[in-house]
Amino acid sequence: MIPRIEWPVLRRDLSRVEAARYLGISPSKFDELRHGDRIGPAKILDGRCLDEFLDALPLDLGSTAQMEELLDQKSAAKLLRLSVRTLERHRIAGTGPRFCRLGRLIRYRKSDLREWIECSLQTSTSDGRQ
Repeated sequence: MIPRIEWPVLRRDLSRVEAARYLGISPSKFDELRHGDRIGPAKILDGRCLDEFLDALPLDLGSTAQMEELLDQKSAAKLLRLSVRTLERHRIAGTGPRFCRLGRLIRYRKSDLREWIECSLQTSTSDGRQ
């Protein structure tokens, strides 16, 4: 039997100011997006439904695998020997390595950086740019 995991209790009733801060925008921008239906209404879940949802998440408790370390933009750019701005341009154009958006934070996995380098390998300068 899989032991029950105790999830941290999250506060569920954020005010519009707290919700805007969480999203990294101003309260007035939050109101604008909310009234323009670009942000949907709040989802209300009672504690029991949320606990059932969290318990249903697949967890491999027997695995010894660790979650891969996430790098910030500066560390990823340094590893790739690129400027932070060049890495940002690649991300915006969709030509860069895969990334994770955690709220307002951008993070990269080393495996995604390696994969991007591998996909960029060419055998000749006449190979078409992708």
